[in-house]
Amino acid sequence: MTRYQYQAKFPPPASPPPLYPLALEPLLLPPPRPPRHSTSLTDSVVTTVMVNDKEVNVRTITVEDRTGKVKVSLWRNIAAEPVVLGDVVAITNIVVNSKRYNNEESLSSTQFTKIEIAASKK
Repeated sequence: MTRYQYQAKFPPPASPPPLYPLALEPLLLPPPRPPRHSTSLTDSVVTTVMVNDKEVNVRTITVEDRTGKVKVSLWRNIAAEPVVLGDVVAITNIVVNSKRYNNEESLSSTQFTKIEIAASKK
């Protein structure tokens, strides 16, 4: 079958309709949730550990709110934050550790972690 015969047997494909711009509705996002405040239960001193052949500061505190308590590892610069036993704090941008230690969940700070002291025992 030649090309001409093929075209005669089957009509050319229909072209899609032309594109028209659509007016999109603005995306409505829910308002950000206010941080939940927790109370610092235990405090520890800053220790130094080796990570990728570099010394890194780390400090582990335990915080509690109405749902329970959890250990939070504060890494690098955030480890020097002046959080003391009894402070009411709001910690944002932390991650859940994927490995459980002693069958307990724990949290770790990131480079974006912020600690806000809402009420201090000082």
